[in-house]
Amino acid sequence: HSGKIDRDEFRKGIQFLRRKRLMLDHDTKKTLEDREPSVSSSQHKDLNTGEIDAIFDAIDLDGNGVVDLEEFEKALQSIEMPPALAVFKLLDEDRNGVIDRNEFLSGIDLLNRHLRPHEKVGNPGALFDQIDTNGDGYIDVDELQKAFG
Repeated sequence: HSGKIDRDEFRKGIQFLRRKRLMLDHDTKKTLEDREPSVSSSQHKDLNTGEIDAIFDAIDLDGNGVVDLEEFEKALQSIEMPPALAVFKLLDEDRNGVIDRNEFLSGIDLLNRHLRPHEKVGNPGALFDQIDTNGDGYIDVDELQKAFG
């Protein structure tokens, strides 16, 4: 793994996000609340391959056929979603506004499957405890944003 996303990986990522049914932050407070609905099929149409490729091309600023971390971060900034919030939305599987230990460990496991051995997150349970600064057994969006620095 090069730390970059090619077009095929990007398409797979879009499909993964669809399955995760990312929630939208409708009130733009950059917080997640129970009353904010998840995207349903009635609220959007599925993107076809051409539309996904157009999004990829817009993110691939240097046109080299891969999206690196810098390009990805710029794309997140352009939609005004801090990286911590994007990660939070991915990890909060049940959409209850907090990440429990199982959701966190599942997310880290998925991440580790796509990293080189020296990049893998070690001891994810201890990392969860470190991020859960109030010790309630859940990570809220503020705790995760603080962990991102």
